[in-house]
Amino acid sequence: MHPFRYSGTIEKAYIGEERIATLLFYHEGPQKPTILCQHGLTGSKEQMLGTCIKLADSGFLAVAMDARNHGERGAPEFWQKLRGNLPMFLFSTMLQTAHDVTTIIDYLAERPEAEPESVGMMGVSMGGFITVLSTTFERRIKAAVSVVAGAYYGALMRQQLQPKGLGDLLGLTRKPLENLAESAINFIEKYDPINHVDRFEPVPLLLLNGDKDDLVPLECATSLYDALEPVYKDAPEKLRLKVYPELGHDYTPEMESEAIKWFKQNLCMV
Repeated sequence: MHPFRYSGTIEKAYIGEERIATLLFYHEGPQKPTILCQHGLTGSKEQMLGTCIKLADSGFLAVAMDARNHGERGAPEFWQKLRGNLPMFLFSTMLQTAHDVTTIIDYLAERPEAEPESVGMMGVSMGGFITVLSTTFERRIKAAVSVVAGAYYGALMRQQLQPKGLGDLLGLTRKPLENLAESAINFIEKYDPINHVDRFEPVPLLLLNGDKDDLVPLECATSLYDALEPVYKDAPEKLRLKVYPELGHDYTPEMESEAIKWFKQNLCMV
């Protein structure tokens, strides 16, 4: 095993009235494009440490953030809420965290290390869904990468009823989960990015998914890609879907490299 070395700065910051817990990774020097990095369900900002270090070493200011109800922002009743109403807990966490993204970008606009016109965002699993959702809200996101995620929340919830879905993993029986999924219909109609493709501008968007994912069906990415194709007809190079054969719900080194490459291509790099 190679020893761990990192010569840059790692800084902790609590941002805004909500005291959003973040870690900032950067090297000294001129202003840099900024990448927000979002973890998945039950995770924390520390899970994005490796990616953030690689981004910083590639010339970016990387920011890992705790989602609502996660990491330093977690609550003692986390698992009770998650099991009690899986769809609404997940969706409210996604929506609230997407709004937190605006607060973080406001904060970064005042940081001397950050280039305010060059902001990207990426996320894994729930973090990927938050990334795509944030892109429909926040015009300052200029490039995005969704890993093992996408949109089409109805398909996401249906998958949780299948073997190896979150229903099985959390010990939920099929019937209650079906009822809970029905309670989320209004949220899906109002916020699912697949219903708001006009909000993408188009922003350069990379979708990275496995074709054997038991938690997030490939349909979440392919349906979004198909819906966005007309929006990107004048800039097809800004929309890309890469499917990894025989890959489950995993974030691989190859995906990480593809994400960093995407940001280098689509954000201003000196």
